[in-house]
Amino acid sequence: MKRILFFAATLAFVWSFTSCSDKEGDFSPKEKISKIYTSSMYSSWYQDSDGEMITYGDTMDRVLSESWTWDGKQLSSITRYNYFDNNQYSEVVTFTYDGKQISRIDEEGMYSLITYNGKKLDKIEIYDALGTLEETYTFTYDGKKISSIATTSTYNKMDKKAPSFLSTLIAREIFPEPKSIQRCIAEVRKSGAKETVTANLTWDGDNISSISVAQDGATATISYTYDNKKNPYQHLLYNVYGGDDMNCFNENNVTKCIISYSENGYTSSSEENYTYQYDGKWPTERTCNESFQYEEGGYSSSETTYFEYE
Repeated sequence: MKRILFFAATLAFVWSFTSCSDKEGDFSPKEKISKIYTSSMYSSWYQDSDGEMITYGDTMDRVLSESWTWDGKQLSSITRYNYFDNNQYSEVVTFTYDGKQISRIDEEGMYSLITYNGKKLDKIEIYDALGTLEETYTFTYDGKKISSIATTSTYNKMDKKAPSFLSTLIAREIFPEPKSIQRCIAEVRKSGAKETVTANLTWDGDNISSISVAQDGATATISYTYDNKKNPYQHLLYNVYGGDDMNCFNENNVTKCIISYSENGYTSSSEENYTYQYDGKWPTERTCNESFQYEEGGYSSSETTYFEYE
């Protein structure tokens, strides 16, 4: 169980980082995002122990989700907005630089220190608000490309908001019932599990084609396809605890993402499909459609992201 969670967290982190810049951590795009809006729809269904089909869903109209503040060519902060019971809540992510490279990221309840070996990423260390080291990511290169990332983590110190992508992956791949998800996460945190897992990357030009983790008979893989347009997140070291919106690795925009998992004869997979609207080479809208079917039920979702630039 701990291995499943760790695989998911590792893949989530890898999906959040860049590696094809001439100088890692140098985020200075030609088109600077000013605001991001989102809207979404979600539906899920499953069969309970009495054989009754349970359905539920939710819809969110277009709302402001992020405001970006720039200091010249460098991104200084991102204000993130969340909504609950018709109220808006916000938190601020700030970026510190060593020259042109991002050296520190601060957000509520955690901060990250980023070190380099010249132009290349060397290590990223994630700390909680009290300064306790929670996770360390060590990067290995094959020439100019990152070939693998070794992740060491202690789960019982993780921030409660950390497993956003983790929870999503478990929900659709392993445990369809939310109570099972939460119980599993709580069990791992309580155990204080500490382990190192290595994610291996393959490339197609300046885009990641797949990320895979394998250990003790279990494997998890994410495979991608892309368009030929500009990715506005390229080179931005951000959102280190996961969340697959931060497509920072790639030169271009993902059009399809397939997530596969296998362990002890159990296999499953899900697929995400992305469509875009563009102004020239830069996206103004991105819609992600996703669905998953298992024996007792399934789910489907659609989320649209709207980009505004300075």
